[in-house]
Amino acid sequence: MEGGFITTKFNELLGWARKYSLFQYPFVTACCGME
Repeated sequence: MEGGFITTKFNELLGWARKYSLFQYPFVTACCGME
C-alpha cells in the first residue's frame, strides 16, 4: 500500500511539472521512460 501511495504522489508531481514547467518537461519525460 505504501508503495502505491508514493507512486500516486510521484505521478501527481509529474503531472504538475508537465502542466506548469516547460523547462522540466524533458526531465519528466526521461523519468517516465526509465520506469
